Amino acid sequence: MKNLGWWSMVRKFSVLLILVLLTFITGCANKQSAQNIELPKATAIKHVAAIYGENNPEIVRTNNTTEETSKKPMYTVFLKGNFYKGSLHANNLEFSMMANGEKVWALRAFNDNHNKDIWEDADIEILNSPDKIIIFGGGKSKEITSKDKEFNKIVSLTNSRFNIEGLTTEQDGGDINGKVNQKKKTALATEFIYYQEQAIDVNSIGFVPIRYYRLFFELRDDLSSAKPGGIGNTAFQYGDKYTFKDSSRGPIKESQELVILLDSIIRQ
Repeated sequence: MKNLGWWSMVRKFSVLLILVLLTFITGCANKQSAQNIELPKATAIKHVAAIYGENNPEIVRTNNTTEETSKKPMYTVFLKGNFYKGSLHANNLEFSMMANGEKVWALRAFNDNHNKDIWEDADIEILNSPDKIIIFGGGKSKEITSKDKEFNKIVSLTNSRFNIEGLTTEQDGGDINGKVNQKKKTALATEFIYYQEQAIDVNSIGFVPIRYYRLFFELRDDLSSAKPGGIGNTAFQYGDKYTFKDSSRGPIKESQELVILLDSIIRQ
């Protein structure tokens, strides 16, 4: 009976040892897969984390899948780190992202100690809402604020023009301020004005981070066409409280919907 008891203990210990080894091997495999994640995907993921203040996130898990409607490749991502949104802080961040980086959505931040969400974002926004927007077109201008019904739509459509993985520094330079002031007289454009200093730093290859109080977006050379056009419509300019400077940033996507909306406002 003693021998049988001893053998039973050996079997139990063996099973326990196997379970421990499997757990260790699985953990190593998961860690290795996160470390060996493809560089373009890892870069795009780090761009998202950086927007929430974390420049070196731990990529715990990514799942490759396809977007329901378009069937384009996408992935869901789970990160650990220190993420911030204003005064809010979270240790975990989950989100969905198109494989080409053109869209990020369903962002959810939460802590380890419970599953309650600290915050949720329907999609990611590079730009904060400005204090006011000035619309230019046909030599006219119109100022709108958050009290105007079109304000949030303009901000949302402008944010949708950004691809967080694709921004770089345009090699134009020269008299940027003079170019912008000239465009204000002829082009269909918007100027976002902020009372507090803002920043864009997405760590994209070739992108020099900027701090600004104003942004200028040209969408069309003039009011003669309902379509986006002109060499400046895929870049934007930035400035301090008084002047635009340095080089433009881009490329950003064209937006026919935004052109139509601005056209209708400036023609009123």
